[in-house]
Amino acid sequence: MLAGLLALGIAPPVAGADDREERVIEAFGRGDLATAERLLEELLAADPGHPEHLYNLACARSLRGDQEDAARRLLEAVDAGFRDRRIIEEDPDLAALRAHAAFAAVREVLDRTGDRPNADAARSSLAAWLDRFGPSRYRVEEDRERSLVIATSLGEASHREMIEMLDAQADHQVRTLFGRHPEHPVLLVVATPEDAARFFASSTTAGLYDHARRRLVTRDIGESLRHEFTHLLHHAQMERLGQKHPIWIQEGLASLYEAYVLAPDGSIEFTPNSRHNVAFRATRAGAMRPWSEVLALDPKGFMKEANRLYPQVRSMFEFIDAEAGLPRFWEAYLRTYSQRPDGSAALEEVLGEDLAALDKRWKRWVVERGGIDDSVRPGDASLGIEGEDLPDGVKVTRILPSSAASAAGVRRGDVLLAIDEAPIRSGREMLLAIAARRVGETVSLRLRRGAGTIELAAVLRPLPRGATGTGISPPSRDRGADR
Repeated sequence: MLAGLLALGIAPPVAGADDREERVIEAFGRGDLATAERLLEELLAADPGHPEHLYNLACARSLRGDQEDAARRLLEAVDAGFRDRRIIEEDPDLAALRAHAAFAAVREVLDRTGDRPNADAARSSLAAWLDRFGPSRYRVEEDRERSLVIATSLGEASHREMIEMLDAQADHQVRTLFGRHPEHPVLLVVATPEDAARFFASSTTAGLYDHARRRLVTRDIGESLRHEFTHLLHHAQMERLGQKHPIWIQEGLASLYEAYVLAPDGSIEFTPNSRHNVAFRATRAGAMRPWSEVLALDPKGFMKEANRLYPQVRSMFEFIDAEAGLPRFWEAYLRTYSQRPDGSAALEEVLGEDLAALDKRWKRWVVERGGIDDSVRPGDASLGIEGEDLPDGVKVTRILPSSAASAAGVRRGDVLLAIDEAPIRSGREMLLAIAARRVGETVSLRLRRGAGTIELAAVLRPLPRGATGTGISPPSRDRGADR
């Protein structure tokens, strides 16, 4: 069962994800099939038609001796998008099923479909989403050029801003890294807060990309969407080339694109985000994994240390881009993949040293670059608001008396969309936008009030002692819970 997960690049759960997925793996490991089946049934009740859960349930049924139901579940998995014939033909958990007459039906379907992805997976996922959450809540449009089916509940302005951002990112990544857009449509959902709370198993999961189902779901149109959209394009390239890139590359690349500035001439600057100081402090404390160990990690091992490794691999990719240029590394990696899929050959080629030397050089670079201001403490410049994350901004839920926001005319219920033209899509982004400012600075606020948008100027004031909430971001969410 686990071999199937890893070979497909299906990551075990990140920190904050539904722990039932991890418990399924543990149950298989100790041979507790009853627990594995119960957990998988629960997961499928919450997310019907999930291909990996169906596949794993087929494995459990086969191990328990119910080959008829194992075949039925496996056919459902194949129909949902689980098309890796090598895994199905070699997984020891399915040995009894392959020897049973019921497996003939599975082979017939595999012969007919081959390893081809389900071209209708996106539309099937859309139908399932709308059936579960209601068609009236979402506007749906199709971008055939980029192979996207898009469903959002955003207002017109935010929807257009999202489309413009995705267009620019897609064009840049296709031109510099991935070569082309996906061949088969992918569903992209920006969920309402209520639907996201029902869909995601944990409140700390901000988004996921499920390649088998051709489905991307995100809570916000900021860092989470940029991360998962990178996975979408990357998985399409891996499928096209018949490559399966290691977890450090998948998550490092997606995390890199969480925060950037894309210039009109097509050049890109990757900018610090909330992962920056985690990497800086861990490096300075000597707590970072050596590059040789990071390159060797499988998805399960990576996710066990997700809180530390996501910032590390983003920093590694920042270093690669700064020292050699990301497109140069990517060309070398695709070319040397057959020699060393872990990426070591490409790293040594474009950066000019072995992994041990590169590890030392990177750590010096991280420490010399230093940290960023990522907190607002009493006495620091502050807007003086508390907020609640929405898909396209931060809803103001509290305003401190005599605060910058109060003086500027901000009201409870306003939605903060931008600070000085920088889009604000989460409390985390709001915090970073204010943390580096000084008392007395004037910032421009773009807010949604009712059906309209307003602009206000706020002169930042010190955060009072004893103030709670304002300047403190909502709980950090995991990005990259892709399947």
